[in-house]
Amino acid sequence: MRTGEENVTDWWWATTLPKALAPSARVAVQYVRGRWQIENEGFNELSNHWHADHYFHRHPVAITALWLIPFCAHALFRSFWNANLKSTAHKACSKLHFARRLAADLILDDLRAAPS
Repeated sequence: MRTGEENVTDWWWATTLPKALAPSARVAVQYVRGRWQIENEGFNELSNHWHADHYFHRHPVAITALWLIPFCAHALFRSFWNANLKSTAHKACSKLHFARRLAADLILDDLRAAPS
């Protein structure tokens, strides 16, 4: 596609949503895009920043535990980010900055608690 050209596509979706939940095509599109946002932000962030991409253990309990740990940590961190921080903190520092600060605090706590 050349610069300045408009790309037009047709999309077809099928849904089992009741008419009351999706009274128009526009509402259905908003639901789908919201789902894509969750997938793109959540799973992309989990795999790129929380190392939830591949595990070398094959036991079902180990796999479950190794998936739950980053998912729980991610959910707690996102709750902290969304609910406890002021908008000025969001503008001043990135999520990655706060995640690294939290990780550093956890490591320092372990070092302080270690027997001398």
